Amino acid sequence: SLTVLAIAFELFKCFPHPNGLSSLRVSPDVMCYSSEWNAMLVVGIAAILVYFVFAFSLFSYVLHKAPQRYHDPIFRRTWKFLLVKWRPNCWWFGQVFL
Repeated sequence: SLTVLAIAFELFKCFPHPNGLSSLRVSPDVMCYSSEWNAMLVVGIAAILVYFVFAFSLFSYVLHKAPQRYHDPIFRRTWKFLLVKWRPNCWWFGQVFL
């Protein structure tokens, strides 16, 4: 998912030309703010929303519910990667490291 995010953020890295236009750094043949760039922008924003905003929101929700649900072994097994490093009363540390 980090690779997808890195590619999505590349759409916002443009370099200027002497004629006032700008191109993508990774693909100089694509002019920024052109119709081709706008089409890629839709996909890039969707990737950012899914892989960053949605994932971060989900993990935040899980960590918020962790104190109430920590007694459930299925919950602990499912979200072990967020909870295993810290004591149950320090459930919010996972959010800091996200």
